Amino acid sequence: MNWVKRLDNQTKKRKYLWVYAGVLFLSALAVLLLTAFSQMKLTGNVEEYKNKIKNHENSIRDFNISLNSAVVERDALKKRIKELETENEAYKSTSAGTKNPYGISKVENIKDAYENLLKSDSLFKNGKKVGCAQSLKNIKQEYLGEEAIKKINKLEEATYLPATKYLYAKGKEEFSKGNYPQAETDLKDSLSFDKTAYFEENTLFYLVLVSNKLGEKEGAEKYRSMLLTKYPNSSYSSKVASSN
Repeated sequence: MNWVKRLDNQTKKRKYLWVYAGVLFLSALAVLLLTAFSQMKLTGNVEEYKNKIKNHENSIRDFNISLNSAVVERDALKKRIKELETENEAYKSTSAGTKNPYGISKVENIKDAYENLLKSDSLFKNGKKVGCAQSLKNIKQEYLGEEAIKKINKLEEATYLPATKYLYAKGKEEFSKGNYPQAETDLKDSLSFDKTAYFEENTLFYLVLVSNKLGEKEGAEKYRSMLLTKYPNSSYSSKVASSN
């Protein structure tokens, strides 16, 4: 009987050993899998952050390029204004000490044109497109050089249509409030910028209405004539014909 008990005990020990071995194997496998998963995740995160850093560096590079370009343009304009101020002093009088009005007028006009261009560019860079567009209207381009004209053209392309949309919407709003003088101002300003057909046609229609409200019969007739001439198939034709 003793040998039977010993045999049972040995069998039980073998079972326990197999259980322990199985547990150890599974534990090692779990640790291995977790390590591999963590490594993959870490590698993925590292790559993701590398890409983010690269994109950020590219953004900074592009910003610096734009900033440097803007600084160069600004410095060039300021230099030109300084030169004009010096020329202005020279034009103020002749060798005999008498004034030279033509010289003063010309130099001051050139100086004003460049200063207005600087102002317009500053408004645009600060996100004030309508203000920039309105400022551009005050520039006497005949006093500017070729590069300055190119700069103005770029600013006009970027701001005239937004200014038209804004002033047209504002003019309509003022009209609905019964504030006809302000509506007339906004609508006329809108008409002076982009000549996109949709806005021009609608703006002319509201200018007819506003002019009638203000008792400006000649103005109403002028805008009515413009509307019917440029847009003969306008849906407003019958409305303006009876808007007296």
